Amino acid sequence: MDIEDYVYFEENFLDPKTLKKLNKYIVNDIEWEKARVVAIGKGKNELNEKLRKVQSKFITNVGDEKATSIFWYNFMRFRLLKFTQKYYEKVNPYHRAICPILEMNVLKYEKNNFFTPHVDYHRTTPRNLSYIFSLNDDYEGGQLTFHFKKDQKKTLKLNKNSCVIFPSNFLFTHHVNPVTEGERYVIVSWMP
Repeated sequence: MDIEDYVYFEENFLDPKTLKKLNKYIVNDIEWEKARVVAIGKGKNELNEKLRKVQSKFITNVGDEKATSIFWYNFMRFRLLKFTQKYYEKVNPYHRAICPILEMNVLKYEKNNFFTPHVDYHRTTPRNLSYIFSLNDDYEGGQLTFHFKKDQKKTLKLNKNSCVIFPSNFLFTHHVNPVTEGERYVIVSWMP
């Protein structure tokens, strides 16, 4: 297998009716805040809009979350775990280590928003798999670019209702190009 084969897609991830309801929740119910980045060696995350400029909202199924957020977290968690099973069948049918706990973050990239090259695994946030679910595609820019080797890049414009999964480690450095028109909505998630 080539390294690019570890980046796996599924189109039509949700049925259209469910996607419409999920988008309604995201547009109407999310209370956005500026996204932070992992501050290496500082023990906390920091706001750094030179590295990452995007609106964010973590959702979970614990604490004082609204019932709607809890529902969508649990629904997407179930769907992503099923997707993980398909992924392992494709890339390594002998690997069965699936952790049911997922971090989930809804992101809103407005015009000129971006995320510079990074990896999703850090000492303070150990992650094994990364997911990006695209809620819409009616925007310009905002492509996802992987940096596999010095001269080997792969740039993707994710279609609406598609999901991508890939390892979170240093071999899968990636970035999000600036959005030039419209707004890009995605749900990103990670499996420890």
